[in-house]
Amino acid sequence: MNRTFQEFLVEADTKASLELENLIVHSVGGEQPLTSFPNVEKKITENVMVVAEKICKNAGFKFDPPEFGEGDSNKGRMSDSATGLDSNWSGKNKTPKTDFHIGTKNVSLKSGPAALMSGGPDEAESTFKAALEKTEKNFDKETKNIADQVAKDLKNMIPSTQGKFKGGFDAQKYGSTTKSREVAVGFKGDEKFYKVKPGTIDKDTVLKKADESHKNMMESLNVLFDKNDDFKNAFVYEAMTGEKKFSPSKDSIASDFLVAGFTGDATLHTISGPDDPYVKKIAKQITLSVRFKSGSQKIKKVNPKSGKKEDFKTGYYRFWSAVQLNIANINNISEEIDRDWEKMQSLLTEGMITELAFLKWVKKKFKQLKSAVYKLANNVKKFVKKGIKNLLEFLDVKVEIEGYDGEVKW
Repeated sequence: MNRTFQEFLVEADTKASLELENLIVHSVGGEQPLTSFPNVEKKITENVMVVAEKICKNAGFKFDPPEFGEGDSNKGRMSDSATGLDSNWSGKNKTPKTDFHIGTKNVSLKSGPAALMSGGPDEAESTFKAALEKTEKNFDKETKNIADQVAKDLKNMIPSTQGKFKGGFDAQKYGSTTKSREVAVGFKGDEKFYKVKPGTIDKDTVLKKADESHKNMMESLNVLFDKNDDFKNAFVYEAMTGEKKFSPSKDSIASDFLVAGFTGDATLHTISGPDDPYVKKIAKQITLSVRFKSGSQKIKKVNPKSGKKEDFKTGYYRFWSAVQLNIANINNISEEIDRDWEKMQSLLTEGMITELAFLKWVKKKFKQLKSAVYKLANNVKKFVKKGIKNLLEFLDVKVEIEGYDGEVKW
């Protein structure tokens, strides 16, 4: 089955971002395992060390790269898995919020598409409770009722659960009317594809009930966010830093956020708490989604062709509920289109993505551009309405309009 263009981009961006973390640690003289940064090189036109030096200069770090294989852990090092979680934290994921350490700074790098949070039922509930601890004493009666409803909705989220019928969520809900939604069964390179009827998911009572709960929870949590800025800021702060979650593992709590691009631009933000201006800036731009995440079920079977045990796709999927705070990109959307257009055309020509995937990508980018222009126009209107001083400032192009609908500008 053809992979979507988005899957190619996400995989490439993830690898490049991970390499960029190592490159920055190397650049300050720290310890890290890599000796080359091929995925970073694909994204830049300069030498990687030139880009690294720019990032260090802009972030306020001393540029002092060692020989590969050397490095001082006191200057910089990559983050380790957390040694422990808060005793009241019900989630089990020990992936730290800190990506790497520069001296005494616990740094989280933001360099491309990402999610601020994508937690299953336990992680979502624990983050919710952490935000409540900081804010609920100031709730009025209406806000408390909304928070109580969110707490009830959280209980209806499902852990990893195998679906009763073959196919992913979209295939079961809308039908596999296109090749991209057909269910693959078999060994890699030798799969058979099966169609799924629309509405299949309604026959699975567990998934149907959870899907309805997702909609209710997203509505009630968004109302709570709109009703109480302090709660929203506290929720985002915990999602960003892991302050409560990693209280026994201080090195895993992110204290500094490095916003860095592959051109060498970089800004370092040190945050002090939920009321920090930078946290509030991010909180104003996040978008919330409550939905299913899924993974295809595979079992080991002997492949008759090779005589070896290989992964065999059964066609079934496991589903789990997730609360996600969405972040799009540091770079603006027009730069993304310019950067990705040629690659996308090439993949389409080579048959590595479908025409449907191509059109979906175009439609998505168009919607983002439309939202950006609409938001820009409204922000300019509000800005100019505040007085002649703002009008003059705007005409001199000194006003900065940040963010897109559904995106976070770090």
